[in-house]
Amino acid sequence: MSGKTSFVMHIRHLDVFADLPGDDVKRLMLAMGEYVESGIIPDFSDNPELKMAFKFVRADLDREAVKWEQTKKSRIEAGRKGGIASAERREQNKQTKLNEQD
Repeated sequence: MSGKTSFVMHIRHLDVFADLPGDDVKRLMLAMGEYVESGIIPDFSDNPELKMAFKFVRADLDREAVKWEQTKKSRIEAGRKGGIASAERREQNKQTKLNEQD
């Protein structure tokens, strides 16, 4: 999931957090951040509630990662096309100026 510096928090996650004690919410949030940053799945074998909560949240994190990759690819392609078009316009302007000088 590398390269991301943020993740989307869905309102539906609040239902999951509401049922957890404060320390578990903190563990879950930190695990979410680490998962987005590194792809490492946290070991919640000591806490079945956290394990279940992370599975629920992870599905959204994975969907958002795929969506981000698609957005990145389309932005790269749009930038490439824009760069090509800009270079072509500059070349046309250059040719026009050369023709006007003749």
